[in-house]
Amino acid sequence: MVVIGGFVMLAIIGAAVGSGKARRGVPVVPGTVAAAGSDVFPWVTQAKSRCAAYDAAPNQIKKSEIFRKNTVDIEALELDGVRGSLTTLATNQGGSELRLRVEAGGATFSTESLMAPIPRGSPVYVAASEMKEGQCVVFSANHVKAASLTERAQVCDPSYFADITKLATCP
Repeated sequence: MVVIGGFVMLAIIGAAVGSGKARRGVPVVPGTVAAAGSDVFPWVTQAKSRCAAYDAAPNQIKKSEIFRKNTVDIEALELDGVRGSLTTLATNQGGSELRLRVEAGGATFSTESLMAPIPRGSPVYVAASEMKEGQCVVFSANHVKAASLTERAQVCDPSYFADITKLATCP
């Protein structure tokens, strides 16, 4: 039963990943992380507003409308030259794949270790090999999608999966 349950969970995750088509051309303005708790990106403030609207929606139909709009907006994001803090830097056994997590502007951006890890030898992997957790980084990313599984969490939780395409230490 555990094997079947694990297979079903992988199928659900795979379907969620496969259904997301990135919409290009909506850049996020590069920013710097300001004082703790402040938002750098306008869409983080918008996401908080959508969460409040989701919670206040009178029925599931309205909640689903908010969810769909939120999903479209997130998938359209492209991050370019964003400053953040590297919070996770980890590899699988043997180091053939890298997992990263960066906190920036009130949101968290992680690589998908199962579906899209960063391969050894890639420019991002090489750059990360000279870094440590907790340091300031500048990164670019695309193919952003909510990391949470439930509808409400995808609207309200500022945790996202993203393909990190560039990574450098802060100047």
